[in-house]
Order: sequence, then structure tokens, then C-alpha cells
Amino acid sequence: MGTFKNHFALVAVVGSFGVVGCNNTAFTAAPVGATLGQIDPIGNPPGGPGGTGNTNPTGCTIGQVKKPIRVMFMIDNSGSTLTTDPNQYYRVQTIQKFITDYGANANLTYNFGYFAGTTATAYDMMTNMFVTGSAQHAVGSSAQLSTALLAYENVAINSGAATPYQAGANSLKATISADELAGGKQDYAIVFMSDGQPTDISGAANLKALVDTLSMVASGNSSAITFNTIYFGPSNSTAAMANLQLMATEGAGQFVDTNKLAAGGLVINDVINVPGASCK
Repeated sequence: MGTFKNHFALVAVVGSFGVVGCNNTAFTAAPVGATLGQIDPIGNPPGGPGGTGNTNPTGCTIGQVKKPIRVMFMIDNSGSTLTTDPNQYYRVQTIQKFITDYGANANLTYNFGYFAGTTATAYDMMTNMFVTGSAQHAVGSSAQLSTALLAYENVAINSGAATPYQAGANSLKATISADELAGGKQDYAIVFMSDGQPTDISGAANLKALVDTLSMVASGNSSAITFNTIYFGPSNSTAAMANLQLMATEGAGQFVDTNKLAAGGLVINDVINVPGASCK
């Protein structure tokens, strides 16, 4: 999305939490150590109105599944996020909450990266460094993901940085391809967070192809993906929301517009569709 030029209230990645420094329509920078009040975004039963998440069948969330799944986070770090989520606070805390709840689940492994400017950057779980493009050791445990999040909190945001969706997808593709070459057998749950429109790709057909390519690479190893998208930009940016919803539909995932999350918070366990035909 690059530099944000409009002057209206925005909603950060975790919706509206009722913590100090926020209201129903916008976040300001939260104080260090602020508590995130996270609850189920829509309550029960699952399957609420479009854009609010939690469409999982009962007993079939990513935290409940037992089969091997690689949970892949690809996060927008473009210039506009200086406004929508200062200091990466809510993006980090939302993922960390998932680790707190489900980090002990041995069937889950993780990949973490972000995109900004013209490139994507992946975290190398062995060297504890961010690498442009893809990392040699891109997959790790929940503890290693926590270390990646700590490093990400110190990544500077360039106020003029654009929003390269294609670069982010290429980084994910490289990790999935490496798994195939190594004979790794797991499905993939991708979580793609953004606050704006892509700057290195456009058009519905190309956005669908971006997702389809990831599915095709995974299928070469008899694996499946879901492509789940989270929008945390302004409520009137209908084109940006439509892009992300299109990609989620193409990737058999969920789309979440954080503007629609009322008093609750974004709960990663609720907003990821489990990949593959079975939840077992």
C-alpha cells in the first residue's frame, strides 16, 4: 500500500480490543506491555457473516487437528502499517497468543516472513536472521517462531514502502518447494495479513493464479493448502478487501476483515481453515 495518504480512522490487525489507547474505529500505538483482550470474534455457533472469521466445523480448528501442518505467516510490513499497526505490536501479539495456546502441539511447525517495498523477507530459524526472499532453514518450532517475532518487533518500517504480494507468495512457494524436494509430508495453512492493495501484481486472474501456484506446488508432494487472509486497513477500502477475499476463496481459506470484529479480538485458531479433506 505504501505511504498512506488518507486521513480517516483505521483498524489494526487484531480488531478492536478495549485496551488503553483504542476505540471502536481505530488503534493508536499501544503502551508496552498492554494486555490484549482476545475472545472468539463471533461466538457460537461458527459460521458468522462474511469477513468475521470462524467458519470452522466443530472440532476442526487448527489448534485441535492432529495431522502434521505447516502454519505459514506472511505479514504486510509496508509503509501504511506505521498507521494501522505502529511498531508491529498487534501483528506480533496476535500470533504470540496462538503460540501460547497451541505451541505445545507437536504436529504444528511454522514459517514466518514479511513483505515490503519490492521484496519479501523470511526468517531463518537456525541462524536467527531475516533473509531476503527465502531462508535455507525457513521452518521451525513454536519456540523458534517466538524468537522470530521478537526479531520482527525490531524491524524498521519504511514509510514509503510498497506492498508486494507477489514477492510474499514467492517466498512461501520457495519454502513449500524445499519441503517437496526434501520429501516432507504435511499440509500448509497460510495466513496472509495486509492493510492494502498489492503493488507488484494486479487483476483478479493474476491474484487467483498466485494462490493456485502455491496449491499446485503443494499438490506435487500430495499436500494441500488453505490460503487464509486477514485485512487490517481502512473500512472503506473495498478494493483491497475484495482482493484478499478473492484470494481466500481461491485458496479454500477464510477471509477476515478486522473492521467487523466488535468487542473481541482476532483469534488465529478460529480464522484458519484446516487444509486437506480430513481434520484427523
